[in-house]
Amino acid sequence: IRKFKEKKVSKETMVIKYTRIDRVLSNLGYATRGSAKTFLNRYKVTIDGQRIMSASEKVLPNQIFVDGQPIQSKLVHIVVHKPNGYVCTRDRDLESKIIYDLLPESFYKRKPILSVAGRLDKWVTGLVLMSQDGNLVKKIISPKKQPWGKEYIVTGKDPYKGDEKQVFEKGDLMLRGEEKPCKPAGFEMIDKQNHVAKMTLYEGRYHQVRRMLAAQGNKAIAIHRTRIGPIVLGNLPLGKWRYMTAAEVSALHRDGLSHSPLNQPNVDQQEQDDDNDEDNDDDDDDD
Repeated sequence: IRKFKEKKVSKETMVIKYTRIDRVLSNLGYATRGSAKTFLNRYKVTIDGQRIMSASEKVLPNQIFVDGQPIQSKLVHIVVHKPNGYVCTRDRDLESKIIYDLLPESFYKRKPILSVAGRLDKWVTGLVLMSQDGNLVKKIISPKKQPWGKEYIVTGKDPYKGDEKQVFEKGDLMLRGEEKPCKPAGFEMIDKQNHVAKMTLYEGRYHQVRRMLAAQGNKAIAIHRTRIGPIVLGNLPLGKWRYMTAAEVSALHRDGLSHSPLNQPNVDQQEQDDDNDEDNDDDDDDD
């Protein structure tokens, strides 16, 4: 076994020091530790052009090539602007288009799986976050651990009654079929004439926006998500995607964010705009 000196690597690398290749392959989803030897025999795994055959070889992930291609050692975190008609699933057997159709084909095949963190219904548009970091995905979709505000622009079929803000913020609205009332939610009128409002939820119940409006005798005819905690959709074009910035990923990893939408941390907008140049290159539904 060759000897290596340890050195620091980016926090976004799956392992941060020289580690046995069987563990690296397991962490990246290429093989279990028990099947690593078989993987090494089946595929040409190399470092600096030299083939690796020992499962105990110690390596850095960004040194590894599999069949001539560099191994993907960094976790991917992306923002997607979902159009209507797309389903947030990996199931390609459906007749509907899926959100992965908006991404490079290699993203669908990545290991660990690039997962949706908070699905949107087929006909709901807007912000969708996706990540290979399972722990981060759980933080985003679990309101008990990370009660971020999720903002939606909602168009009602009928005029709003005028008491929605009071009813939603009170935190005692019972939805049909539920045993517990909704958590306090924000409501702000945007365009009274066209029945457009902004709702901010701090939990993720099934079709919650639609059901909350229905409880008020109205019907949501359009729903568009614009924010999840510190991440905003901004000017990302419909149907496009971009990588999250380092600042956004860091913000998502923070704990103990306030329930108040007024206290949500804002990621530097210029940094987000700069990253938009990279465009085009199971949990509860929140709508």
